[in-house]
Amino acid sequence: SSPLLSSPLLSSPLLSSPLGDNQTRKAITNKQIPNKLTAIEYQKKYLQAHTLSLPSTPHSARRLPVPGFDSSNVFTIRTIDDAHALNSAAPKGVENVVILGLSFIATEAAAIFKSIKKAQNVTMCGFEKVPLERVLGPAIGMCVQRLHEKKDVKFEFEAGLDSFEVADGKVTAVKLNNGKTLPADIVIVGIGAVCNTGFIRDNATLAAKVDRDGGVRVNEFLQVVPHVYAVGDIARYPYHLTGEMVRVEHWGHAEQQGRICAQTICGNPTPFRSVPFFWSVQYGKSFRYTGHALSYEETVVQGSLEENTFVAFLCKGEQILAVVTLGTDPAAAAAAELFHLGKMPRASQVRGGLDLLSLV
Repeated sequence: SSPLLSSPLLSSPLLSSPLGDNQTRKAITNKQIPNKLTAIEYQKKYLQAHTLSLPSTPHSARRLPVPGFDSSNVFTIRTIDDAHALNSAAPKGVENVVILGLSFIATEAAAIFKSIKKAQNVTMCGFEKVPLERVLGPAIGMCVQRLHEKKDVKFEFEAGLDSFEVADGKVTAVKLNNGKTLPADIVIVGIGAVCNTGFIRDNATLAAKVDRDGGVRVNEFLQVVPHVYAVGDIARYPYHLTGEMVRVEHWGHAEQQGRICAQTICGNPTPFRSVPFFWSVQYGKSFRYTGHALSYEETVVQGSLEENTFVAFLCKGEQILAVVTLGTDPAAAAAAELFHLGKMPRASQVRGGLDLLSLV
């Protein structure tokens, strides 16, 4: 979720929550929290929070333990300061841009450098066979690839970083583990993010709720343990449409979770029932995604992937788990509404040509 809009880590308005008797309320010490909690002491009837001024995001951009990563022309993109730093360092017409990763951040960065920065050479590198394969699947990933290749973006698939060549504090080339060396004036690393939840592991009660990836398990009310809540990127919650425990990294989702969490804190327990929705704009084309598909068995496409106008359904059996659109925004809105109402049709119906717009 975007730290510019909302990136709550754990609930801070605890003093106004319905905690029971006065003794419990008085046992809470809540110091001013300028950015985020950095330590928690939890017992059955009190919570004490210590705070430090740290970056106000529950995630940090994933870094690589490779010599040269801290060079002045190697960038990650997570905060507005990151974006400003990259923009300032990269002059229009920069010659060689190497992007490590095939994620949304990576593909959006490639689009910006080609369409706005007018970079001469942009190369994206990653372990997948097509960009965004993990999220969108191979068919839609190939559509994304064609979109970029039409703008002369190059790809190195099934390839990872081997090392950097560095001179005078700057990376001059990127060596890949497939034996290729790419000249580099700017290096962008878009390989995901890590949860800043290590401090929670200091408390045994809360540590039991922290998963290996740093995500924090919550119940349907976004509660970690009594009086402690987690929302936003770190919260792994039961997704009501599938029963799976999921963690969604979108700022809109974090805002919705914050509102729902506040209702529960204020004495009106409300389960979280939102369906994820996000978008990505690349070269003026808007990909829209609603639903959540950790895994699926089939992609049903209405329209044309080659012509960049389609509605794609990610299905498992007869259940439609997610809908991806390009050039068909009304269908994306219809899909989101149908998920919300619990009226999404069966996979066999859309396979037969059923138009979502006919249902809303």
